[in-house]
Amino acid sequence: MSERSDYLWMVKTMAKDNGVTLISIAKHCGVSNRKLNQILQTGPSKEQEELIAEALGCAGVNNG
Repeated sequence: MSERSDYLWMVKTMAKDNGVTLISIAKHCGVSNRKLNQILQTGPSKEQEELIAEALGCAGVNNG
């Protein structure tokens, strides 16, 4: 599995485990569901990664 598809799988798994929908993640990031899928497939920027982490409820973890 490639690193990009690993990221997509990880986000989908974490969303399911945390009871978060991909639609709610997209809304939190200010993008459409289609755009979120593109971001997850190609790999997010650092800012997008932080927004996704916030939406999943794991922002700020291990930040000291």
